[in-house]
Amino acid sequence: MKLTYKQFLEELRKTRYRWYLTKTGLIRAEKSLRSSYYCPVTAVARKLTGLELDLVFSASHAIGLKDWVTERIMKAADNSSCVRPGSKTRRDLLKACGLEEAKS
Repeated sequence: MKLTYKQFLEELRKTRYRWYLTKTGLIRAEKSLRSSYYCPVTAVARKLTGLELDLVFSASHAIGLKDWVTERIMKAADNSSCVRPGSKTRRDLLKACGLEEAKS
């Protein structure tokens, strides 16, 4: 399996998790019977493979995302300071998760 960024976003839209923004702006979804969470990459990997892969790069390799794409997704999902505010990747992820950027 190899996913492109566009295919990844399509699969992210299809996840049935309840997505939310943390106080620091991280995009996350709660796991059902655990106290931990999914990030967008681990959630899509869970949906497509059925595996609980907690390490982001293990999850991304399982679904065939290229490392540079995974890094771009994770920086945007984690609201990293090295990502421009309102970047296209951040907007794409928020839209796919049904979220809006928190107003400051």
